[in-house]
Amino acid sequence: MSLRKVKTVFIRQQDPGLKKSWYQGQDCDLYVWVGAHNTIERFQLAVSLQGGEHLLEWTPRDGVRLGRVDPGEPGAPFKGTPVVRFLSGEPRALVEEARAWFLGSAEQVPGYARDFVLARLAEAVEPAGP
Repeated sequence: MSLRKVKTVFIRQQDPGLKKSWYQGQDCDLYVWVGAHNTIERFQLAVSLQGGEHLLEWTPRDGVRLGRVDPGEPGAPFKGTPVVRFLSGEPRALVEEARAWFLGSAEQVPGYARDFVLARLAEAVEPAGP
């Protein structure tokens, strides 16, 4: 299912210097924080991969990080708060799976944001240089 933009009135804008956009699809969400001149300052892609929910996050400082979403205590009488547990050494197969999925679902995401996300995910799966 294609990602569709969520109306701005439903998005909490917490940083006055950034505009947060949200794109939602079936079993996925993309959040993009944009600064001046449409400069992307951060993004998060939440998507189901290989039987679990994962979060891919990019920041200029850390690059792409991949985390598994822990939904909380199974069988507890109340729903726990989900927690993201970032994985060490991003498994390239999961990042590549997320990139392929995003490529097929992002036709309604503005070109500058779509291209930026695809480029950062591609960089994350490229072998490290010498």
